Order: sequence, then structure tokens, then C-alpha cells
Amino acid sequence: MDEEKELNRQLETLEEALRIKQNKGHIERLRMRLAEKPKTQSHDNEESFANPRVISAVMALQPAQFELAEYDGKSYGKLKAFILDLEIMFHLVPNHYPVESMKVGYASGRLRGGMKERWVKYAGVGGRVKFQDMTWQDFVDWLYAQMDDKNTQCLDALKKLLELRQTEGQTFTKYYDQWITEKAEYPRRIDDEISICLFLNSLLPEIRDLIVSKQFPMDWNSLLSQGTSAEIILGFDDNHNPAEQPRTKRRRSQSRSPSAKKQRSGFK
Repeated sequence: MDEEKELNRQLETLEEALRIKQNKGHIERLRMRLAEKPKTQSHDNEESFANPRVISAVMALQPAQFELAEYDGKSYGKLKAFILDLEIMFHLVPNHYPVESMKVGYASGRLRGGMKERWVKYAGVGGRVKFQDMTWQDFVDWLYAQMDDKNTQCLDALKKLLELRQTEGQTFTKYYDQWITEKAEYPRRIDDEISICLFLNSLLPEIRDLIVSKQFPMDWNSLLSQGTSAEIILGFDDNHNPAEQPRTKRRRSQSRSPSAKKQRSGFK
């Protein structure tokens, strides 16, 4: 028994040594790959070249379960959604983006159109973009700085929001999505109570009045629920027209009544 225990101990020691050796070899291979010199290649026909430590690693490690976020610089709402999508991905798979430069490198590759051209001109030095010298916050701050003057952005976005109205033929849920999208263009936070009042004021009168008559919604979840219910109570169909079914039922019930039968048969 003692001999068997000793053999098992030696076997475990050898297995542990083998695992350590394999891990060291794997680490060394990764270091060699990171130390490789960059290969000169075009980047979307632009004169910019990325640090290989960023692009080769980041693009290979892109998690397949996430949709690829993109940003073209045309909307404040799209910018907020772009940053949010990326930060969620970085949070859920932190091991894929262990350093700031990898986040910046990946996000840079998701820029499109004029925004990418501006970024290359800003961050490029001698035809190369030095991602390793930048933090994620540097990148985010630069993106926000590219938007129009904040005061101008506020006035334009608020003007559009105040002029927005639900139209005939537009369902409550579709209009709700449209209104929330426009609200996202406003760069400052609007208190929920004020936002709800603005939204209610923009609804079709019959829906607004029914919502308010029941109970004034105190949050967006309540508002969405009450608005959907109001639309059902009012009997609107998918084209926002009053449903014909109730009148049809009344005609059928009248046709089955005794007085209706007498009229058809000629009796009074």
C-alpha cells in the first residue's frame, strides 16, 4: 500500500509539472505573437495602420454572440447607443478586452464614413494610429466632442420633440417607440415626470383622455401599459380605425330578436 501511494504521489507530481510546462509554452507563444512587427496594409483605403497587438487580438476575439455596433456620426442618439452597446460587451466579456487599447482599437474599427476619417486624422501619427497611448475614456470624450455645440443640439432636439404628434393611423406602441427615439437625441436628462407630461400631450386626444381619466401614470411602464389598454378599450384596429365588430354583433342580435322576426314576416 505504501508503495502504491508513493507511485500515485509521483504521478501527480509529474502531471503537475507537465501542466506547468504546457502553460509556460502557451504563454511564450502568445508573447512571440504580440512581439511580431506590424504588416503594412490598407485600412478601408485610408492611410492608417493599427498596432498589431490590438487589431490581431481584438478581431480574433470578437464574441460571436454580440451584434457588431457601428457609428457614422449622424445622430446623438446613435452615439449613445453605440457606446452603450460596446460597454455592455466589454463588461460581459472582460477577458476579451483586458487593456484599454484593445477597447479603443476595436471601437475604432466600428466607426464609419466621415466619423472614421476624422478619427484617423485626429489619432493618426505618421500614418499610424497609436491605440496603446489612448484610454477608452479618451475615445468616448473625443466622440462626444465631435457633436454639434451642446446648446444648439439641445434646442434642435427639444424643438423636434415638442412638435411631434401621434397621427391618425399610427398605433400607440409605434408612436411610443418613435417618441422615445426622438427623446434620445436630447443630450441632457429630462425628468421622467416632465417627459411623461410631454408625451401625453402629444397623443391623440381620445387616447390621452382615457389614460388620464383612469389614473395618471407615474412611470414609463405604467404609461405603456395604460396606453396599450386604452387603445384596446377604444376598439382601434391595426390601422387605428374604430373596430366594426361591436356594431356587427348588435345588428346580429337585433336580427334574432322577436320584434325583428315580426317585421320580416309582416306582423306587427
